[in-house]
Amino acid sequence: MSDVAIPAAAAPVAPASTPEDEKYQTGPLPQNTFKPLKAKAMVEALLKEQLAGVAYDPTGTTALTNTLAAAIKAELQTLNLPRYKYLVQVLIGEQRGAGIRFGARCLWDAKTDNMTEAVYMSDTLYCCAAVFAVYLY
Repeated sequence: MSDVAIPAAAAPVAPASTPEDEKYQTGPLPQNTFKPLKAKAMVEALLKEQLAGVAYDPTGTTALTNTLAAAIKAELQTLNLPRYKYLVQVLIGEQRGAGIRFGARCLWDAKTDNMTEAVYMSDTLYCCAAVFAVYLY
């Protein structure tokens, strides 16, 4: 027999969390998930700010949609959600009172990925913006 004393009820010691452990996380933490309502409010505010006083011009809509998409992406980056990538689709048309349908299909993980949309309308134009937030594993 050995002369080593074994404690009767030794509590297990939890290993300390290290930055290496966080690399192998299989999903976002609850506080780091994409919040559609918060993002929608941000996009609506940006559309309202950027499109206030702008009249519909068919020759300038391509540049305007590119500018808006880049601005929306930059605004969403301020959310600081690690490992999320954003896809932004912007559609601008002339306001003539007709309806429009805007659709998209995506293949994603319902637990982590999400989307939001925002609409801006003035007397001369309408703008629909869709944001898809995809978590990269």
